[in-house]
Amino acid sequence: MNSQSVSLFEAAAEISESLNSLYKGTFVNKQHLLDYMEANNWFGLAVQTAASEPIINKNDLEQFKDLLTLWLSAYRKPGCVKIDLMLDHFKGV
Repeated sequence: MNSQSVSLFEAAAEISESLNSLYKGTFVNKQHLLDYMEANNWFGLAVQTAASEPIINKNDLEQFKDLLTLWLSAYRKPGCVKIDLMLDHFKGV
């Protein structure tokens, strides 16, 4: 991994820590993050793999960080909370 790239798992862990997300500390749930990314066609990101971890460019991370933050905020929350989070996020879009 070079200085211009970042592990998707490490980025998600850092964001979830700052949000106090229910995803925080869930190493076993890496598959949930991979499923989310796959369902969204990786948001068009170029992804490499190193030691079985998805690695993305830091600039690419900045482009979809809001969507990753939204997913981490909604992770394992009740449907009504998820809807409120989405409505707030997409308000005015």
